[in-house]
Amino acid sequence: MKSLVLIAFVFSFVFSFWAQTAIAQTPGVPIAPTFQVINGQPNEIGAYYRKVITPAASTTLGIYSRDGLIPEFAPDANRFFFQESDGVAGYSTSEMNDPKTGSKDRPSIYMGGRCNNVEVDAGLAWNRVFALIGGATPAQATWTTDADGSSRTDQYAIFKSGATYIVKNLQGNQVTSGTTFQPAADGSVVIGALNLRPNFAFRPFFRSSDRTTNSGYHTIATAGSTNDSQFYAGETFTMELKKLQTGEIRLTVSGVGEQTVYAANVSGFASGSATYKRVDSIDQKGREGISTEPTDATVVRGGWGITSVLKSIGNQPFAGSEGLTVKSVEFSQNTYNYLFGPIGQGRATRTDGSEVIYINPPNP
Repeated sequence: MKSLVLIAFVFSFVFSFWAQTAIAQTPGVPIAPTFQVINGQPNEIGAYYRKVITPAASTTLGIYSRDGLIPEFAPDANRFFFQESDGVAGYSTSEMNDPKTGSKDRPSIYMGGRCNNVEVDAGLAWNRVFALIGGATPAQATWTTDADGSSRTDQYAIFKSGATYIVKNLQGNQVTSGTTFQPAADGSVVIGALNLRPNFAFRPFFRSSDRTTNSGYHTIATAGSTNDSQFYAGETFTMELKKLQTGEIRLTVSGVGEQTVYAANVSGFASGSATYKRVDSIDQKGREGISTEPTDATVVRGGWGITSVLKSIGNQPFAGSEGLTVKSVEFSQNTYNYLFGPIGQGRATRTDGSEVIYINPPNP
């Protein structure tokens, strides 16, 4: 009987591993020819990223990727940023609940396009999770006991009543309380019996450079709205970025129980030859336009699913688009291989467009 149980356990483990691998990168599908590597521009540094770009064409409408796998993000505990707003020593609950408070390293999984020198980026980025506690407004920033600071099922909110800090679950029920609020250097705080951390997930965003009312960064959805998608490690996702006949650019992201559909007019995309891209990255807060910093943060065990380039007539395999991988000028080829694949092997796209997501920056 014990042997049968052991066999069942081993089979379950192997099947689970195979299933995640199958989603992240299709097994048995040949690896596509290596894309040409070009250097990025100086203003593209400040992030560790893997970017694949399609050739410019007026017939290209976007990119579609199905059944990808959300990666695991492990932040560097020594690179936690606190948003100071009240000028008082220590950090209040409002400062800790500010979306800017969190890891200086923010991973993202997204698509984008460029046409007439106007650029669009849209997809999923590491952002604070907000929830309607007990269904009541306003939405509250959530906390979790998860060591990596990201959980769908383990979420709480912190309220202050007089000198007491009260921790409630999503249903609005009190679970513990305490009289002190003293965040540690890694952002964690102990209240009662719980060691809590700010809770994050991959959430949808949209940004453009067209200088219209749609320009800049958009988080797309408020807590509890129809587009308030949240994606956590190990979950599947499908993503599409497409130019519509109306001239709008539409982002669609879906998964089990999650869906975001967001469209915006972007000046400059109405006509002309456009390039589109697929990107996964670790962006670093405050490093835009300057060199990246060493970090222990990693993104592992994720993947893009089967990916296609959307054309005005039919679609085309992503790996057959003669795309270009782009690496920052500060990365040597050896460093690039170390960053974006099993150590020393680099990253590879299969002919169906699937590819593992793995980012391992240089350690301090």
